[in-house]
Formats: sequence, structure tokens, C-alpha cells
Amino acid sequence: MKNIVDLVRAFCDERSGNIVIPFALTFGFVVLVIGAGLDYSRAHNTKVVLQAAVDATALAANYDSEGLAEAKVKANAIDYFNAIYKGDPDAVKLDVTVEKGTVTVTATQAVQTLFG
Repeated sequence: MKNIVDLVRAFCDERSGNIVIPFALTFGFVVLVIGAGLDYSRAHNTKVVLQAAVDATALAANYDSEGLAEAKVKANAIDYFNAIYKGDPDAVKLDVTVEKGTVTVTATQAVQTLFG
């Protein structure tokens, strides 16, 4: 631990400035790359959770759709999605279509970025 403290102290006492310019030039790029990585990670996690909920909703709605009216199938699918989605269901734009006995569910959600 003492070695690290000594290194930091020596770094702060150094006055030649050899490292300041490269550090200043790369600092902005490093922050940008870290921010982009964090934003991508958040967006990907949201996509995975949303995709799982949409898949489960489509399967459940299709399973329960036999003999029901199209409006009832859509209502059941929306209720099912709202029950299983772990995020905020109000932030998701959910689209359920029923065509010839096939239920299709699509969803979109905006992800707030950290640096933008």
C-alpha cells in the first residue's frame, strides 16, 4: 500500500509534464468508449428482457386463442404481457396482430442513454 501512495505522491510532484498532453488527448476518447459500452450494455439487456416477454406473450396468446374473437385475443395478450414484463409496461409500445389464427406480437421501447 505504501508503494502506491509513494507512486501517487511522486506523480503529483512531477513537474516535467511529459504525460499531461497524451493523457489529455486520450481522456475524452476513453470516456466516450466507456459511455458507449455502458449504453450498449443497457440497450442489450433491455432488448433481451423485452424479447423474452414478447416471446412468452405470443406463445400464450396463440395457445389461448382458439375460439376467441380477435379483440379478446389482443386483450389477453396485452394483459399477459403486462403481468410478466419486469420493466415498466407503460414505456413499451406493444402491437398485437391476429391473422388467420396466428398471433404476432411486436414491442418497442426507448432506452435512456447515460451520456445523451
